[in-house]
Amino acid sequence: MKKQHETDLKSIDKLRRFMLCKWREELACLDEISTEDIALHIQKAGFRCLRCGACCRSEDGDNRVFITPAEIDLISETHDMDLEDIAVPCIDDILSSSDNHQELQSFIDTQGNLHPTGWILRRRFNGDCKFISDAGPSSKCRIYNARPGLCSTYPFHMENMNLEICECPGLGMDIEWKECMAIARKVIQRYISELRDFISTYEKYEYFSSSSKGYDIYLRRLSEGKSICIVHDSRGISKGFLVSDCEGLRFIRTV
Repeated sequence: MKKQHETDLKSIDKLRRFMLCKWREELACLDEISTEDIALHIQKAGFRCLRCGACCRSEDGDNRVFITPAEIDLISETHDMDLEDIAVPCIDDILSSSDNHQELQSFIDTQGNLHPTGWILRRRFNGDCKFISDAGPSSKCRIYNARPGLCSTYPFHMENMNLEICECPGLGMDIEWKECMAIARKVIQRYISELRDFISTYEKYEYFSSSSKGYDIYLRRLSEGKSICIVHDSRGISKGFLVSDCEGLRFIRTV
């Protein structure tokens, strides 16, 4: 058992070092990315935000918004909110799926604590973003002036040094060159911020062991209505309780 654990740790560390090397290389090559070239691709795609809120609601697909600690801070300072009002660990879909018990066990240590990596904006039980208005047909964002980079650049993002475009009803619309350049700059800045956050997260990552005993402890706590969660991010770890309330999952930080 001990040898298996050591083998698993070596495999995980090998993957960690590979990803760190990849992200550092991408970060070092960002000078090769032309803002004008990115803007040209955006102009070719065409885009205008229709304020429809489709990207904020679950009925049109995966609407998770991955968010960095710095972005959480901005929302907190701008709108006077605490972490538990803004984000939850990136594990909600695993917790809500009855088909992922084996995958879930890999996130649980020998003490029964969950170990997710990173954060997403809170969502309601129906999957919609917590911050999208649910009053009538309105799709107004309640944190618009401090919204995360993923939201402000959607449907565009960078991956492996290339511009990627997600599905969006606003694609194909006429767009001015000035707006193309503004979006391109935001997309590149978001890419830089995300790469730096990935690197810092995995440089600080604290390994843990998992076991069936730990999984049993987790199940017992879950039956009692709460779980202990240790979240890994670019600032280290945050420990707290993962509970459900009237708005969905909530993380209550203790450390």
